[in-house]
Amino acid sequence: MDAVQLTSATAIADRPAPLPGRLLVDHDAGLGLGPALKPLADVPAGQTVTVTGRIDSLTVAGTRVLLLLADSDGDTATVIVPSPKFMAASRSIGRPITVGDTVQLHGTVSARFEHMPKIIDAFAFRAVAA
Repeated sequence: MDAVQLTSATAIADRPAPLPGRLLVDHDAGLGLGPALKPLADVPAGQTVTVTGRIDSLTVAGTRVLLLLADSDGDTATVIVPSPKFMAASRSIGRPITVGDTVQLHGTVSARFEHMPKIIDAFAFRAVAA
């Protein structure tokens, strides 16, 4: 019989539940305060952020590519990348970017719907070497 590793309830309770829109992003607070890591949900709409994450989901929708990025804790963010930028990034690494790849991007935070998680409209996008 295979061994089973148990995790204590305390260890599980110490970790916050993964949530959409809570991926940590690098946000330049301005006025010389410099960049600070904070959850996407805490960054005001219209601000510029930088984020690195693993692609958990990828959907091509016309002239855009919709990505769900995740970190090791399971927190996620939805990103919209213009198809030409996505294709250029794929060409730069010599293969299609796909689910499981790690990417880095710069983009603008957008709150399209009041009660939905914020998203990122990417204006710079690249694959990160594994």
